[in-house]
Amino acid sequence: MRKKIVFLLALALVLALGMVLFVSAGGRRWGRPARPWAMMDGGKGLIETLGLTDEQLTKLKEIEKATYEKIKGLRNELQDLLFAIRQLKLTKNPDEAAIEEKMEQAKKLQEQIRTIQEDRWEKIKSLLTKEQLEKLATPRWGRRGGRMGPEPWWF
Repeated sequence: MRKKIVFLLALALVLALGMVLFVSAGGRRWGRPARPWAMMDGGKGLIETLGLTDEQLTKLKEIEKATYEKIKGLRNELQDLLFAIRQLKLTKNPDEAAIEEKMEQAKKLQEQIRTIQEDRWEKIKSLLTKEQLEKLATPRWGRRGGRMGPEPWWF
């Protein structure tokens, strides 16, 4: 009986210490910032790291705003389509043809969004100098290339 009590107290102590360590790390992985885009290159921001000029920054803001305006409606439409697909699937006898039609529409919207994002990245690349592009190509910065698009993760 005494061994069980000692074991349970030791276990409680280990769990308590683990929770304290987790909370002190801010809920993030050890050695990594909670938000990597906020801590680029040792805490420097994108502007300082790449040495963006005021003109580059102004043009970058314009590109971002234009892209946002183009994609905003498409994303809303895509969300509506995905919701409609879920609703169609939540019936006893789902209409497979209707589901397939909606899925094709969703694929077309996703492709439109991707094309706009790729166009955005090409415009951003045209703003940057050769040296700035070289900084982006380093392994530290890398490229995402995942489902959100071909650009680096901070653009």
